[in-house]
Amino acid sequence: MHAVITRDVTKCYGKHFALEPITLELGEGEFLGIVGQNGVGKTTFLRILSGTLQPSKGEVRLFGHPVPGIKQLANLVGVVHQDTHIPNLLTIDEVLKAEARLRRLKPSAVNEQMERMQLTHVRHRCLRDLSKGMRRKTVIVRALLHKPRILILDEPTVGLDPSARRGIWEYLLREKEQGLTCLVSTHYLDEVRATCEKAIVLYQRGPSVAHHLAALNGGEHCRQQLVLRFQTDEPDNQIKIHDIAEKSAGRLVLAKMSSGTARLRLQQGEAWLDTWLLQLLLSQDLRLSGILMENEPLEEAWREFLT
Repeated sequence: MHAVITRDVTKCYGKHFALEPITLELGEGEFLGIVGQNGVGKTTFLRILSGTLQPSKGEVRLFGHPVPGIKQLANLVGVVHQDTHIPNLLTIDEVLKAEARLRRLKPSAVNEQMERMQLTHVRHRCLRDLSKGMRRKTVIVRALLHKPRILILDEPTVGLDPSARRGIWEYLLREKEQGLTCLVSTHYLDEVRATCEKAIVLYQRGPSVAHHLAALNGGEHCRQQLVLRFQTDEPDNQIKIHDIAEKSAGRLVLAKMSSGTARLRLQQGEAWLDTWLLQLLLSQDLRLSGILMENEPLEEAWREFLT
């Protein structure tokens, strides 16, 4: 069953598009990574999904029901916005128990989630005395206390150290095993690669459509790179590589040149073992120690896609 479906969801303020049309389908238990440059509408899109902002056009459905219109939306969805506020003078225990009372949950729900997020040892400490990572963990636990089926996170790990980021994602992946569906905006592409089945790139040039991450990281949206490793770092290596790129008539593009290594991007549909390419390499009398073919790094593919 689809947990989230959007059809051409758009947000406009006058003639200004705050969010270009978005179409996606997300299955129950799937994680979706939302990436894009600042100002393309990631936060706007998440607010529309959470029901706090109405789209100008388009349709949003959660588990088959239109948004707005879901009477139990607050029980179905958990939300952590960038600007989510918690009183710093309260302890973790007080914050979570207040949320539990508000939602008429048993105290055991607080204990269970604190253990899962490994917050039990600091439960009686004031939030103002804790690290940013601990405060962020508290906000996420609060959003999941009532066991929503969908969790919406707006840059949950921004500004955190690697240990805190890892702890949050380990917790979320354990919740995923229980069927949680999650939509998360982030600038950390390594997090998207490691945790999400699907990803969507928002940009300001037209409609955005979600893709399976496998397609973006090795399929039709991913090109290959020819990696050339030189025996020695000769001054004329760079000249020869530029000459190869020029003679390829656009079929090869120099992606990166560093000491001892050159990366040439092949245009989609090109096969690196084609005779033309081998002849081109041999014509330059390059002294190579190795030739590799790799998928273009996800960061580079998306960076070009966004610009």
